[in-house]
Amino acid sequence: MYLLAFCLLFRYDSRKFEKKLSLEQESVRKKESLASQLKKLKEEEKIQKALNHFERIPAEFKTIETVSHMIRYMKRGEAQTLEEALYFWEMDENNHSTNK
Repeated sequence: MYLLAFCLLFRYDSRKFEKKLSLEQESVRKKESLASQLKKLKEEEKIQKALNHFERIPAEFKTIETVSHMIRYMKRGEAQTLEEALYFWEMDENNHSTNK
């Protein structure tokens, strides 16, 4: 009799445990999904912010050479914004033109 009651209770508890485990796994998946969506939004926001800065740069400086130099200045940590990178590029161009 006790064995029958134990088996029934154990089976009932295992079903509750399985249901609780599946709900927790679903919750974890939702959290991971939301975290990845938030990360994508932050990356898109950074890109949009950089594009907005890029729009402020005069058209004459929007060449591949200028942009590659500005990226180099930013990667090296010399410039924090595109405007600073453009400033450094202009200084380098002035130095090169005076040395020629």
